Amino acid sequence: AALVLYALALLMAARPRAGWPGWAAWLWAALLVHTLVLAQRWWSLGHGPFTTLHEILSSSLWSLALIYALCATRVPELHRAVVFAAPVWLLLGLWLLVADPSPGHLPPTYDTTLLYLHAVVGKAYLGLLLAALALGLLPLRGRGTDGPAAALHHDRLAYRFAAWAFVCETLMLIVGAVWAQDAWGRWWAWDPLESWT
Repeated sequence: AALVLYALALLMAARPRAGWPGWAAWLWAALLVHTLVLAQRWWSLGHGPFTTLHEILSSSLWSLALIYALCATRVPELHRAVVFAAPVWLLLGLWLLVADPSPGHLPPTYDTTLLYLHAVVGKAYLGLLLAALALGLLPLRGRGTDGPAAALHHDRLAYRFAAWAFVCETLMLIVGAVWAQDAWGRWWAWDPLESWT
């Protein structure tokens, strides 16, 4: 149900004269339903959405949409830029449809508050970076009709979001290293998951 609501929000946002209230209402409805689904799964499994590909995709879609929606309430330029964030949400949603929803188990090394902190700042990093990307691409939607002053304004906003994303990424890496040292006795191991971030 949440994926259908996300799709409706994206369809509304793609319209040439899409206004904030129209697509935002569908996005907030999708986030509400998705929050309830995530909470129910968390309650039934006894752990957060960290252990399987399905859980990670679901929590990533939720967090990216939530952070974007929250930022768009304060930064109106993100209303028009949503068409550049939407393909990321669409890709995550489609991937989520084919991911195995079977529950996973929580390894003992995941039973720590550091995992939750690591996940929160990591999701904030990705959400802020998506907002920066969308703002950076916004001049393409205006096709030059907004003028150079508007393009410079969007560029400055994108830079601010990217700077905050960098702060969150740094915190994510620090917390992840502390967690790894506590869990496995090493700060960094150069495995693919660590190296991709």
